[in-house]
Amino acid sequence: AADVYFDKLHGMWLGQLIGNMAGRPTEGVYSGAEPNPAESVPWVLMAEWPADDDTDLEYLAQHIFLAHGLDPTGAELRDEWLAHVPISSVYVANRQARYLMNAGFIPPLTGSYQHNTCWHTIDAQITTESLGAIAPGLRQPAITLAGSLARITNEGLALHGAQYYAAMYAAASFESDVPTLVQLGLAAIPQSSRTAAVIRDMVAWHAQDLLDGQPDWRATRWLLYDNYVGTHAFGRHFSWVESTINIGATTLALLYGDGDFEQTVQIAILAGWDSDCNPATAGGLLGLISGYSGLPVELTAQCGDVH
Repeated sequence: AADVYFDKLHGMWLGQLIGNMAGRPTEGVYSGAEPNPAESVPWVLMAEWPADDDTDLEYLAQHIFLAHGLDPTGAELRDEWLAHVPISSVYVANRQARYLMNAGFIPPLTGSYQHNTCWHTIDAQITTESLGAIAPGLRQPAITLAGSLARITNEGLALHGAQYYAAMYAAASFESDVPTLVQLGLAAIPQSSRTAAVIRDMVAWHAQDLLDGQPDWRATRWLLYDNYVGTHAFGRHFSWVESTINIGATTLALLYGDGDFEQTVQIAILAGWDSDCNPATAGGLLGLISGYSGLPVELTAQCGDVH
């Protein structure tokens, strides 16, 4: 029913905002071998939520689709960005794409290896995941929608990261088991991608860790660091805002969060790297699963309306 899905969308938006704001104070701080040593972080709950690059371009996406349909041209995307995205409001790949638009480039050239020096960063995967929610149960349309906007800023493995999240959001309309959602998202992207590799590793490391009955996300986070930043990354790590390491951290939080909103978001923050983007994505997915009515009352009671 429409009212049930409206509740899910309400939960998705609020879940993103809660995760985003709670993680902002430590963004980029814990990007080394050790995660945040705290057991938890304080919630930052607001009656009015500020704009942030983890969510504001998702609002613009809805406007673009309403104005131009579900298959906007590169010129239409450029014109909307020029009208609504000040350069000072965006960062890394988003900012580089915006500079390129000023110089006359149109998407997807603005997100290409050849022109966008930050093509590998997190931008696309934090601005398109909610597009999966407008294609409930339809993973292929979801990754097509996400791909059309992700290519404004990113290409290759970072594009696949955006499509992984969008596919999970689409599937979450009808599926509540988080490990199943991870597998459905993984199945929707090229299996040769480095994005697929880090997801497969997280799933395998999580399964191995559970064998002794004492799950330890910090131990698995060390494996993520060693293989994708440290010794066994063999120089393939770009920076703390790259796509790959943050896909790994978000997947870690989703698997170890065990379907619990607060636990999932807290792990996504404590794991480090882009510690506001990752809990926003994870929180949005859990909020979509549970709906607003299923989010913790102690959190929602202190939050403003996001209708």
